[in-house]
Amino acid sequence: MNPVVDAKDYVRSRLKDAESAQFKNVFYSNASRTHVVCGQVNSKNAYGGYGGYKYFVSGSPELTFFEGEIDDFAKIWNELCK
Repeated sequence: MNPVVDAKDYVRSRLKDAESAQFKNVFYSNASRTHVVCGQVNSKNAYGGYGGYKYFVSGSPELTFFEGEIDDFAKIWNELCK
């Protein structure tokens, strides 16, 4: 079991085109005693073009969030992705 590999799978499962996913700056963090994987992902959108890299935080399939998806994403990133 590799948390980074698992998190990339969780992120891919939320994308419109999972096969097009490109990751960068991905790292494991246990800040605040919470185990998550943080990084950036870029993938093709509904129009077939890449939409640009977005930050993500992933701890499980149910706890995978993208930048801009929830109001307090910046707070979560700053607390968990150190």
